[in-house]
Amino acid sequence: MTPGDTIRHLMPVAVTGAVVAALLFCTFLRIESGEADTAFRGLAEQRIAAVTINVAAALDSVDLLAAHFAASRESPPNRTQFRIMVAPALASHPFIQALEWVPAVPLAERDALERQARAEGLAGFHITERDAGGGLIPAAARPAYFPVAFVEPRAGNEAAVGFDLASNPPRRAALEAARDQGRPLASAAIRLVQEKGDQFGFLVFAPVFEPNVAATADDRRRHLAGFALGVFRIGDLIAAGDKDGGGARMVRLDVFDDTDPAFEQRLYPSGSPVPPGALTAAPRHVVEPIEVAGRHWRIVATPTAEFQALNRPDSAYIAVAATLLITALGLLFLKNRITQADEHSQLLQRMLEGGRFEALGTLAGGIAHEINTPTQYIGDNLSFLRDTFAPLLTLAGTARTGDWAATAALAEGLDLDYLNAEIPAALDQAADGVARISKIVQAIREFSHPGSVTKVAFDLNHMIQAAATVTRNQWKYVAEMVFDLAPDLPRLTAVEGEINQILINLIVNAAQAIEAKTGRREPGTITLTTRGDGGVIVFSVADTGVGIPADLRHRIFEMFFTTKPPGSGTGQGLAISRAIAQRHGGGIEVVSEPNKGSCFTVRLPATPPAV
Repeated sequence: MTPGDTIRHLMPVAVTGAVVAALLFCTFLRIESGEADTAFRGLAEQRIAAVTINVAAALDSVDLLAAHFAASRESPPNRTQFRIMVAPALASHPFIQALEWVPAVPLAERDALERQARAEGLAGFHITERDAGGGLIPAAARPAYFPVAFVEPRAGNEAAVGFDLASNPPRRAALEAARDQGRPLASAAIRLVQEKGDQFGFLVFAPVFEPNVAATADDRRRHLAGFALGVFRIGDLIAAGDKDGGGARMVRLDVFDDTDPAFEQRLYPSGSPVPPGALTAAPRHVVEPIEVAGRHWRIVATPTAEFQALNRPDSAYIAVAATLLITALGLLFLKNRITQADEHSQLLQRMLEGGRFEALGTLAGGIAHEINTPTQYIGDNLSFLRDTFAPLLTLAGTARTGDWAATAALAEGLDLDYLNAEIPAALDQAADGVARISKIVQAIREFSHPGSVTKVAFDLNHMIQAAATVTRNQWKYVAEMVFDLAPDLPRLTAVEGEINQILINLIVNAAQAIEAKTGRREPGTITLTTRGDGGVIVFSVADTGVGIPADLRHRIFEMFFTTKPPGSGTGQGLAISRAIAQRHGGGIEVVSEPNKGSCFTVRLPATPPAV
């Protein structure tokens, strides 16, 4: 073979090698970028979930405190009892700056309240307000006051004692709104009275009314007893979810308050110069809206420089060098190309599998949030019962010795009426929390059963209720769930895991469609229906969401087609759902009207043909 022949034979191999090298570079670059995106999203969702859980724990602590005061209106707690009552929550949640009791005090009762506070050891106590220079001065005369009467912990919060919350416009706005609406509400971002650093705080007001108050704003104003108040530093709330600091090194969190549509308020970090548009313009970012006692916060997660440095696409350059070296070996390149194609196929398969586990991880974060709330008040009640039973056991032991004088002395020191009211309530709350956790865990257990391609007969109605439980964190803020399940529905023979996949896809899509239409300000409705029609079982998921435009309806079952904004969907859910239904011998169809909602109906034979 002449040199010319050699060149002619090697030229196609060389050209092919160069083309393959370029293709591999692009492929590995895309794969590594996708893996980095998945890794970042996982870290971001972990940090955001931790913040969401802390917010829920903060709101639950204020709700529990308000419930205690509402239940003990005839015999309200004193300062010592208040300190004991809130100690478990403060010990469990260091991000709580303070828990407070704020009574409604008419002008005529101001002097009596100030004298009583001074008699209880608060020397020089006055109801105060801020002057023009920011100093604390005795409050001016006005029809009513809302001073901080009880506060724990006292250390670090001394400046808040006696401060009239109604003297400050942002605090007064949240206070009056909570009173008139009869529900806990958060304030806008404020500078706390006791703040010495450079961060915002916020307050959560939970109103407490006299018994038998009618459900009108005027009645609530006349019968307001006061407020249970939670004081929180936003920076502490976020830092508490990242105990080892690893998340903060990889993921930056910015928090904004979107409650007022007229302007966007940055909550954290308070002095950051980075505009919100620059954050959401970044190639990698996660945006998560959360509801905080009537206010609408938005958390934006972006990668840090450290994360970017650890996720450079080095393998793409290594792939180019390796492919060019293999090309120089001539015919050996052909075998290696086949190997590379097989490895590429496996990588793509792992990417699809990773996407599936990412979706499951998102549900898991919501489930953790759902379990945290009952766990919180079970723990608080158990701590209360532990502290309460110690003196009762001492009293019982003394009585057993027959020393009745000592027994009477111990009994005199106990508030038995208070304990008689609170102990049964604590036990009932703990039992209710255990029942809620049991229901969630049962649903998780059923959905965690190992996957199988074997068809079995199962109760579709029960599966639908379990799916609603598992996905509850996806829809509870935006919709009410309505069940219209046929009581005599035949058992369905199918692959359980695949039918689960259809249900989860349709429920999550319905929740997102409602949120796209109304945000979180006006709840919609998701209706789950089952019917039996001869040998066919029909189930549907209907929503009152944004609907699907008529010109796009024929494309919604195409793979990778989506009407959702970037970062909110992959365009695979409906395509996979249709494939599952068809594999079971059935089908899926949709009826939709823009701005009124959609209804997805799945028809399956009760016993599908073998595949």
